[in-house]
Amino acid sequence: MRQAHQQHNIRAMDSQNASMAFEVLGPALHPISDEARRSWLQEVAKASVPQGYAEGLKRWVESFDHTNARVFELRSEAPLSVGRGLPSLNEIGVHLHRTWGTPLIPGSALKGLLASYIEARYGPDSSAVHPLDPGHPDPERAPWQGTHWVDRSIKHGPGSAIRAIFGAPSADSDREWGEAAPATDNEVGAVRGQVVFHDALYSPSHEGERFLYLDVITPHVTSSWNTVELGGGAWPNEYESPVPVPFVAVRPGSAFAFALSGPPDLTELVTELLLDALAEVGVGAKTSSGYGWFDPESKVILRGPSVLEEEKAQEEVEEAREDVAPRFNDLEALLAGLQEAGKTTAERVAALRDELKPWSSEPASHQAEFARMLLGSAQVGKNKRWKEVRAELVAMTKLTE
Repeated sequence: MRQAHQQHNIRAMDSQNASMAFEVLGPALHPISDEARRSWLQEVAKASVPQGYAEGLKRWVESFDHTNARVFELRSEAPLSVGRGLPSLNEIGVHLHRTWGTPLIPGSALKGLLASYIEARYGPDSSAVHPLDPGHPDPERAPWQGTHWVDRSIKHGPGSAIRAIFGAPSADSDREWGEAAPATDNEVGAVRGQVVFHDALYSPSHEGERFLYLDVITPHVTSSWNTVELGGGAWPNEYESPVPVPFVAVRPGSAFAFALSGPPDLTELVTELLLDALAEVGVGAKTSSGYGWFDPESKVILRGPSVLEEEKAQEEVEEAREDVAPRFNDLEALLAGLQEAGKTTAERVAALRDELKPWSSEPASHQAEFARMLLGSAQVGKNKRWKEVRAELVAMTKLTE
């Protein structure tokens, strides 16, 4: 079949599906000559965003509209090499969308990156002690503790934070610790994670944009690939000639759309942790050489639980209004009484200022709502004598912005 495909000119793939060019239209002969390999990969790297992809990406993003998912865009600071272990004529693979041929970062890669990052950054030095053990040497980090393996079996499950985000397998010590954990906390046993890591899709700036380029890795000690212990090869040395091996990688500065589904509080936390992991560690291969790093400052929110956040904000306003209403009514009655008693405007303004002094220690939401209610009150005038105190009230309304 591959030989039959050679009748087609791969140059016709310049603006078509890179996945097809990379996986199907490669050289038919094996082993591939260096010249044929480079020529083939150069043509693959010319592939660009196909017609209709932008609309497909837009619909994918919109599919999260009525969910709690958080969808955001990030731009890479370096080349990206994901899927190097995938089968390839070049022996160095690349992960491309099977339909569109554009780059993608599998959700499993993001999930693995974050799990490793969290355990290394926030977990305890050792996972040998069960996270629920009262005598845990580092109880503050115990919730971020990973799974503990002994030989080929799982001795202890992970901590509560890891369980909530990623889930947990069954462990040998589940029965022992099951009685110690409250049933409602779900602290032991197998459990499914609450956060879904979707594949991150390439987000082009325009149709026809090229996203791959030809890179190269240059091993210097090829004879040591088969180690001495395995009965072949030789020890590494400094006199062998380097052997350049070309491969395709995603261009630096490429943008990807990331999506996380789950409870809003967890996806908010996971988003921030994932940004840190992508900026500090990177995703994919060759991260120690600077590949796979992303710029957290380039984050653009595409979708999120905005409706829920707006509803939450409105609930907070209503709660604040309910809390301050009695004190507002008392103050309004006081000002009305002063007016009926024939007190001057200056005296009423002074009385209002005295009543406002204790409010500086109140929550910002309460101060802001109290000020809004006063600005709408008929007892607070609008002439120049009330100008200064009204300015103070306006400043109070901005405390929650």
